[in-house]
Amino acid sequence: MWAGQPIPAGLGWFGLLWFPRCVFFGMVPDVPDPHLALEAKRGVIELVTLEQGAQFCTPDVRNACGASPGLSVPWLVGGETLLLENLSAKAPKLEVPIPKGPTRMRIDGRKGKLIDVEPVLSTVLIEPDADSLTLVWRGTGSALRSYSDEELEHMPFEVSW
Repeated sequence: MWAGQPIPAGLGWFGLLWFPRCVFFGMVPDVPDPHLALEAKRGVIELVTLEQGAQFCTPDVRNACGASPGLSVPWLVGGETLLLENLSAKAPKLEVPIPKGPTRMRIDGRKGKLIDVEPVLSTVLIEPDADSLTLVWRGTGSALRSYSDEELEHMPFEVSW
């Protein structure tokens, strides 16, 4: 039974339909014995969700995380140091400092005004053998309506570091 098997691991992106990521998109598969699912035992996914059986449910923001469950971490805010062990040919242990984020982020509030939004670190991609660290910060706010691609292309924003 697949639910009792080890949790798949990998260093690349997990596919959108891989378990448990598919659950975060709102697609809960039928799990014959949810209590055997290691993802539930380790708190990656809620047991009650699996107990309800195959269903469609409300998507969860965790669907945006494409990391292997073993490499996914709670929300980072910047200023942390991540320790990589046995993930690089360069060294058995690497400390990766995560820089602090923007001090201010503002988006178009329409009517000629920018509004402050909270900067959120949404993606951390570490490629230790390439000496590369990629961070994606985002800020969100309410929209007055749907905007055309052309409007979005010219919409003002501000990021201060």
